[in-house]
Amino acid sequence: MMITNFVFDLGQVLLSFNPREYLEKRYTKPIHRELLFQAVFGSQSWLDLDKGMIDEQEAFHQMSDGLPSLCEDIQYLLDHWDEMLIPIEGTIALLHRLKEQNYRLFMISNFHRRAYDRVRRQHTFFEMFDGILISSHVKLLKPDSAIYERLLADYSLTAETCLFIDDTPANVAGAQSAGIAGLVFHDAPTLEKDLCAMGILKL
Repeated sequence: MMITNFVFDLGQVLLSFNPREYLEKRYTKPIHRELLFQAVFGSQSWLDLDKGMIDEQEAFHQMSDGLPSLCEDIQYLLDHWDEMLIPIEGTIALLHRLKEQNYRLFMISNFHRRAYDRVRRQHTFFEMFDGILISSHVKLLKPDSAIYERLLADYSLTAETCLFIDDTPANVAGAQSAGIAGLVFHDAPTLEKDLCAMGILKL
């Protein structure tokens, strides 16, 4: 079957997401930065937020447990981390080109509910998508094959007609386990070359 549907990841594909760089800009002490990274972005609580299993108040209590000196910083990061999510214009330009060629666009993303609601209101490119599946809405996480199967079922898609694009190889492998072809995203120019090589886009 021909590819007629594109399924995009959100973070680091359409919106930049680099927590370590964000922490480096805000905190001068390396030890401070590493403690915050592990407590917030590297924690199980972060994954549980993505999966919609806990809210941000519960996440704060779990993340700050045993780190009373960092409580204010942890709360700040929970309230403001989505400031680092800046549109990757090259990829968004490719969305427009695909849409102009009548491909259908879908999204699967591991994302917190509140943060997704905020960025969804901020950026008009979301309007190009024919369907969006957010982990915290369905309590499933990539790379579990169930989240890809959920997308196929919800939007009556055939796996063989879909191409999934994600910056994380494990997530691409998860899509492939559900029968969906995948590309690992590196940057917009490389993605453009890959799509041209597949005969989907023209340079």
